[in-house]
Amino acid sequence: MSTTVGMVTTAAAGAYGRAADLDAYLGAPADPAGRMPLVLTLERDHDRVFPAEAVAALDAWGLPRHYVPEAFGGGLRDVFELLLLMRTVAARDLTVAVGHGKTVLGAISAWAAADDSAAHMARIVGAGEAVSWGLTEKDRGSDLAASQTGAVATGGGIRLDGHKWPIGNATRGRAITVLARTEDKPGPRALSLVLVDKTEVDPATLAYRARRPLHGIRGADISGIDFAGTIVSADRRVGAPGQGIEIVLKSLQVTRTLCAALSLGAGDQALAYLAAAGVDAAVIARGAADLLLAEAVAFAGARLFHVAPGEMALTSAFVKVLVPDLVDGVIRDGSPALGVSALLEDGPSAAWEKVARDAKVVSIFDGNSVVNLNVVINEL
Repeated sequence: MSTTVGMVTTAAAGAYGRAADLDAYLGAPADPAGRMPLVLTLERDHDRVFPAEAVAALDAWGLPRHYVPEAFGGGLRDVFELLLLMRTVAARDLTVAVGHGKTVLGAISAWAAADDSAAHMARIVGAGEAVSWGLTEKDRGSDLAASQTGAVATGGGIRLDGHKWPIGNATRGRAITVLARTEDKPGPRALSLVLVDKTEVDPATLAYRARRPLHGIRGADISGIDFAGTIVSADRRVGAPGQGIEIVLKSLQVTRTLCAALSLGAGDQALAYLAAAGVDAAVIARGAADLLLAEAVAFAGARLFHVAPGEMALTSAFVKVLVPDLVDGVIRDGSPALGVSALLEDGPSAAWEKVARDAKVVSIFDGNSVVNLNVVINEL
């Protein structure tokens, strides 16, 4: 066995072990005494309430530490391990996985920049504080280069004016990594990233846009924030001036791959429900085959970060398109076998109805499927 293969095998074994530890800690979803019981999950979803109890349980286990790379004092060893941990959470509730896991997105640019911002971000995330990734703006869709939020140097600091919407953790997050325009010119080099720690700025310069009434992941904090003369210190820039789009594109290679964890968790829920419902074995077999294919794609993508990082621009786009689509197919094909109850929120298939709604959201995260197919076309 080569040294590289031996290292990968050892790392994988450790990753599976930590995921098993988290799984045991959370307990069975059917157990009302567990830390993420299905009965409470459905109640929170029905009431559109943020699942604070489950998030607190994940904090207590120490999941935020696994969001911080070892280089910055955390426990993140490899992307594969984080994918397994997030899948474990998503296999119980995608709302929790998104609500808690959005911090990974908010922090990823600091890890990619690997500058002074990473040390401050590590303290925030390590303390269990939520972080948001402020990329999109109203009326601009997926066109990040059209961002109009401004970040202007002023008196030794940086002044922000504009908004970000709709983004995860905008309201409940302590910090936001904001993509902002630092030069009045066309092109990607006119944009930079700024870390806004809400504990360091005048709260009167911040205003919030209400949570959106979502169809899936109903309890998640998908809202917005407005900046009106918000001043942050000059050392809160993430990366060099003009590197905003570059760092975001690098970061998306990680986050697109990790989104597969959400879909795999949804697939785990769906397959378990079909088996418990006793539907036709052929339906279960087809679902299991598709989920295994999705798993193979996701696992290969996660491991390639450590053996062929130069391929991740293309690979991450493939993963982001294929895995959610395969899992959506499992749910789409399973619904007819459950009959009309699969469509009823308060019926005997309430858990199925929820995961069917939740899973559809994943395909629009971190660049929707059309955006990622365009990435594939450009790479080819």
